[in-house]
Amino acid sequence: MQGLPRQGGHGLETLLEENLVNEAALLAARKDQSEVHARDFSEALEKITLGPARHILLNPAEAHRLPRERPRACSGCSSRAATRCPA
Repeated sequence: MQGLPRQGGHGLETLLEENLVNEAALLAARKDQSEVHARDFSEALEKITLGPARHILLNPAEAHRLPRERPRACSGCSSRAATRCPA
């Protein structure tokens, strides 16, 4: 079974670390940097964890279907009852 980690050799953590180092080096090279910096590692970790960035194009006619976040008061509280707020 070529390509699979050997027991006692390279484990999953080692492969993830190698992937992180390689991705950080690629990001640094794309920026024409001669060294890999900490911010390259953090960007690489984010890319590995979250996946590549996806730009979502939203049709303006469909935008009305999205739920909108509204600021909400603490449940059970009102401005008159602020002294009794359990939160």
